[in-house]
Amino acid sequence: APFTLHPAYRTVGYEVLIAFLSDLTGADPLRLYFDIFPTFSIIFWAVAAYLFMRTLGVPYPGFAVTVVLFVLLFWNKSFAPGQVLAFLCWGKYLLCLVGAPLLFVFVSVFIRSPSISTWLLLLLAVSSAGIWSTSALFVVPMAVAFAGMVFLSPIKTNWRTAFYVLLSIAPIFSLAMYTV
Repeated sequence: APFTLHPAYRTVGYEVLIAFLSDLTGADPLRLYFDIFPTFSIIFWAVAAYLFMRTLGVPYPGFAVTVVLFVLLFWNKSFAPGQVLAFLCWGKYLLCLVGAPLLFVFVSVFIRSPSISTWLLLLLAVSSAGIWSTSALFVVPMAVAFAGMVFLSPIKTNWRTAFYVLLSIAPIFSLAMYTV
């Protein structure tokens, strides 16, 4: 079978979530896909971007999010004016624009205050981002690794904390092993 039809990919994806919610609620899947979820996605993106900017220490995170939103609005001109943010209904974009910043934030929170509760939040973020797109097999470990490199000082690296950060991406590695 083609790579995208591998059994591991049948349960991974944003479209499966849309189909499940459509069956559960009886709502039109196209309405969910093109109208409802992009609206919620932009809200989630704004929160993730704000937390990301604040984690990086940007002086005015709200202003920075507004500027980035305007860049996104005018970046992709291939959409109709009423669907400028329609790309936020695609799993890969959601993963990169919402999931990756949230993973960065949760790694930061765990490294700054390592505890079982902050690690469980990181594990939950990794697990939930893993179902948005098949690209999660690559994006999630990279986002977690980059965040770990940013917040774990190489001079005073706490190897135990680094190990737990890497352990948080075990669900993605188990999915990747299943696809081999």
